[in-house]
Amino acid sequence: MNKKYWVAYSFTVILLVLIAIKIWTLFFSDHGYVELEAEIKTNEYDIAFGADNAVVTIYMYSSYNCGFCTKFFNDVYPKLKTNFIDGGKVRLVVKPLVLGNNAAVQKATQAAICVNKFGSFEKYHQLLIYEPQVVYTNEFKQLLDDYISDNTEIAECLLDNDDYSYLDGNMRDFKVLGLTGTPTFIIGKRVYKGYLDYNSIDKIINGELKKE
Repeated sequence: MNKKYWVAYSFTVILLVLIAIKIWTLFFSDHGYVELEAEIKTNEYDIAFGADNAVVTIYMYSSYNCGFCTKFFNDVYPKLKTNFIDGGKVRLVVKPLVLGNNAAVQKATQAAICVNKFGSFEKYHQLLIYEPQVVYTNEFKQLLDDYISDNTEIAECLLDNDDYSYLDGNMRDFKVLGLTGTPTFIIGKRVYKGYLDYNSIDKIINGELKKE
């Protein structure tokens, strides 16, 4: 084995080891976190699941065009709801973000905020979770028109927030806090970046409950 080949071989081995460590960290070790010094503030337009007086509050920065956010709501949220939210232990507060300049997603997200506050949100939320591309269809535009014509409070909410001030505020806070990417979870004073599977979030929640 000549020297040049040996160097290339050694570099490849080191690279594979580093990749393996990274994969282990992401999927098998305790989910990493950073400490957050600033306080997360709630807003009347936040999308909240669970009781106001829940023992643990989970803040989630999320986007409807985020694949791992969809995975969280499909795979993790049902168990989280059954085991913690319904029993009053946990409250999940979603702070929606619109990443990029996507007018259709921005309008759909703003509508979700207003429907959540003044209408029947569950079906609308499920639609955007399971079929996020629906925002580009004429059928979806008709759905929004129906919401507006059937509920004056939703119509007024959409009109009052036509400048997307709430969504812009979420993005501003997100950047000020130094956060990047969705989903991002804040539990206690800890920031967990990226997707959390159920086992990870169960462990984190139980750790927080033990502090109480």
